[in-house]
Parts: sequence; C-alpha cells; structure tokens
Amino acid sequence: MAAVAAKIEYQSPPSTPRSQRRLKRKRKTAILGVVASIVGLVGPFCYIGMYAQVTRCGYNTAALQKQIRQAEAENASLTTEIQMLSSPGRLSSAAISAGMAPSVQSVFIGGQESTRIAKVE
Repeated sequence: MAAVAAKIEYQSPPSTPRSQRRLKRKRKTAILGVVASIVGLVGPFCYIGMYAQVTRCGYNTAALQKQIRQAEAENASLTTEIQMLSSPGRLSSAAISAGMAPSVQSVFIGGQESTRIAKVE
C-alpha cells in the first residue's frame, strides 16, 4: 500500500474562468500596491527637494538684493564726493593754497590779432 501512495501525483485543480479572474485581480492589486508604495516613498522626497530649491533661490535673491543696496549706497556716496571735489570754490581755494594767484592781465593767443602780427609788410 505504501507503494501505491507514492505513485499518486497531485495535480493542480482544473482552472476555471472564475479562478482566472481572481488571479488577474490579485496581480492587478499587487501591481497597484507596488506603484502606490513607490509613489508614497518617492513623493515626499520630491516635495522636500523642491522645497529646498525654493528656499535656496530665496536666499540667493536676498543676497543679491543686499548687494544691490550696497552698490546703490556706494554710488550715491561717490556721486556726492564727485560734486564736492569738482565745485569751483573748492578748486580756487586749492589753487590759492598751492601758491597760485589769479591772473591780473590775461593774454590770449590766437584769433585775428596774432595773424596780423605774423604778416610781413
């Protein structure tokens, strides 16, 4: 009897359309579960990455605005200094302190008088 029991082979039950539908449904459910898991794991990382990038852009914008303010302040300071240094009163006082004196008699070279002097008669 033991020999007879060893010769019996078990076969899978015959497949029915209902069991095939169940198998397909289980496969679809498994695939959807895997996809949902991937989205559930990757989604937060994508969100964190985008948030970090937006934050970094905000810091860069703030730094550039600070540089613009500094450049505008420096420009205003230099403009004031140029106006101060190029004022006629300051130039005349600097010339007098350097030993220069205003001219009493001005001599102009050029024009028609110099051409008459150069003519030989």
